[in-house]
Amino acid sequence: MASYCVDSNVLLGYSFLQNRWNDHTDRLISTDNSLFLSDQVIYEYCCKKGKPRAETELKWSKDYGKFDDEKARLRKDARMCELEVDSRQESELGPETVSEIFIEEHDVETQVQGKIRKYFEKTLTKDCTHLDVRDAMRDLVERITTQADSRKEALSERIDYISVEGERDEDLRVRLAEMISHGSQTEHPDAEVVADSYALQNLGIAGRLVTGDKGDIYSNRKEINAMTGLSVLYLKDEFAGHSFL
Repeated sequence: MASYCVDSNVLLGYSFLQNRWNDHTDRLISTDNSLFLSDQVIYEYCCKKGKPRAETELKWSKDYGKFDDEKARLRKDARMCELEVDSRQESELGPETVSEIFIEEHDVETQVQGKIRKYFEKTLTKDCTHLDVRDAMRDLVERITTQADSRKEALSERIDYISVEGERDEDLRVRLAEMISHGSQTEHPDAEVVADSYALQNLGIAGRLVTGDKGDIYSNRKEINAMTGLSVLYLKDEFAGHSFL
């Protein structure tokens, strides 16, 4: 059994079934590996709302941050879906067309489009009405948001939150921000995630950080390893098709 720190995109991938990382996070969460997160990740995921991290109460039970942003985006995109459906003739509607509308308006990525198509194929007939389509779309969004709430609670039980306030190396945090921003910033959210993970490593808790984003953290993995000793792992490469049981 291994120990890992997780980035906030791992939490979002597990929470929302339309997220491209949903299947990969399922595999990670279902293992017996020990999973940890620290202050910046829980702040980004469910606590961030207009106040800096130092002034925010960091608790799993908060419903703000990226988690709430994603739910708000679902509601907004759902309204756009209904407007697009209403603009079509009923003769144009059917499982395939409705799937395309939902995928486009919700910006569903290729990796999980099959789930959306399968849902509408099971739910709608070729001669469906506007009302049938609106009901099916609303039901799907409700399923996604209800599952997200349930999975957020499951994450709070599965992943250990350990605060490292007072344990972080502030000089390292600044150097990480400067490295990630190519010298233009002394503060950067991804630098905060890495600095927290480094503090967890120093506490003997976990020395590997799993991220689903090939952006600032993963693309700088060699530099991060040289500066901290942390191994940065890409969620898809590390866990897709592998078992750690």
